[in-house]
Amino acid sequence: MSLLLNNPETMQKASEEIDAIVGTEHILDEVDVTKLSYLQNILNETFRLFPPAPLLLPHESSEDCTISGFHVPRGTMLLVNTWSIHRDTKLWVEPTKFMPERFEGGEGEGYKLLPLRNLRRLAVAEIFSSESLRKSSTVREEEVSCLIRRLLKVSTSGTQNVELRLLFSILASNVVMRVSAGKRCVEEEHAGTKMEKQLLQDFKDKFFPSLAMNICDFIPILRVIGFKGLEKNMKKLHGIRDEFLQNLIDEIRLKLERTTSLKADEVTDGEERRSVAEILLCLQESEPEFYTDEVIKSTVLMMFVAGTETSAITLEWAMTLLLNHPKVMQKVKAEIDEHVGHGRLLNESDIVKLPYLRCVINETLRLYPPAPLLLPHFSSEACTAGGFDIPQGTMLMVNAWSMHRDPKLWEEPNEFKPERFEAGLGEGDSFKYIPFGMGRRVCPGASMGLQIVSLALGVLVQFFEWDKVGTVEDTSHGLGITLSKAKPLEALCSPRRDLITLLSHL
Repeated sequence: MSLLLNNPETMQKASEEIDAIVGTEHILDEVDVTKLSYLQNILNETFRLFPPAPLLLPHESSEDCTISGFHVPRGTMLLVNTWSIHRDTKLWVEPTKFMPERFEGGEGEGYKLLPLRNLRRLAVAEIFSSESLRKSSTVREEEVSCLIRRLLKVSTSGTQNVELRLLFSILASNVVMRVSAGKRCVEEEHAGTKMEKQLLQDFKDKFFPSLAMNICDFIPILRVIGFKGLEKNMKKLHGIRDEFLQNLIDEIRLKLERTTSLKADEVTDGEERRSVAEILLCLQESEPEFYTDEVIKSTVLMMFVAGTETSAITLEWAMTLLLNHPKVMQKVKAEIDEHVGHGRLLNESDIVKLPYLRCVINETLRLYPPAPLLLPHFSSEACTAGGFDIPQGTMLMVNAWSMHRDPKLWEEPNEFKPERFEAGLGEGDSFKYIPFGMGRRVCPGASMGLQIVSLALGVLVQFFEWDKVGTVEDTSHGLGITLSKAKPLEALCSPRRDLITLLSHL
């Protein structure tokens, strides 16, 4: 807007384009945006002059190389200065001038314009967009039905004691793995068997060794002293994981070659839901230099690591809080019975009509954010916060857990009160309620995680009667980078008698 206000002729040209293509009969919507080429040029030129992140995230050189006469050894940490690239006189004509027209001929393609990078745009536009979430709703609903069948299998003879952590972990792992790579971690045929738990653990062991490496990332000196061989062991585990992921990608590639010759645009525009790995492999055909196997493996890994534990942990805490507050659980059940009824299974389209269920989930995330410390940030400039002087370039750790329990921000911060969210989240609340981060670095998968938790929690309350084991309220949490319960949640479960007929058809 600053640039348009300073360049009224450009604003007039954008206004005329919108009037010509959209008209005055309806408000411009997202479908129209793709037809507004000059508006896109303005956005590209804004990103060029003022990239939101002038320094990209650090990279490491994978091999020795020479750049502009400088020798760069393998393993060197590299910072890419997009601000400088975007104003380089060798790359751009009149680089400091605001000229949206420069993009009319496709200028900026390739490595000259790097404001957000392809993969982040893909994540938002294709992987986690509203349309993509809609297409993947079947996956979540199928896996929640599997969860219900697992519970029925152990509770048909009456009230039974069930360990919910394992079931929630299987649910989240299967959903995320199907969305990212098109396959389950644990098949339903193993439900209730001794093999089930081992299969899940074997699968997760291939993905989660990298978490231990965070210690060396945050305290680099530990690499020098060896940290009791941790890094050596991690490299070995990483090799096993990389081999597993490569075999997975090769399997998906072979499947695509056998079943379809669709191009990337047909995959993303079509009605059929494709896994993220399939989308990226199709894009690899047109842009092999960017969508390499390494990028695809890293994307699948990122989705699994970031999406499974967080969703399972939130579900476990939500059920813990409901078991400790039976009146709240009854209120959730009454809301579901009123809006969904007894004749069918709650589905994702019902969630928007269940505001109190969402309040319960928001309050759970406030009290027990799955990642109590957000991902590290760097201060872009020197500043003062809370009376402390913070130099430019300081690594900052944001303590979401502490903010969510700050008595200056919340009334009775340690009490479970879903009603505090009934008025919704106001504009100022985004700075005190940050379970998924905030701003440009907010978790892109937050919407999918909330859908998993909302659907599963709603169905569990809809179809089963619940009670806690014993009389003690167990809210102790363990140690780690995620805020899981110290002991796995166990609960007494039995099917609702008035819904047994419906349950038998699942």
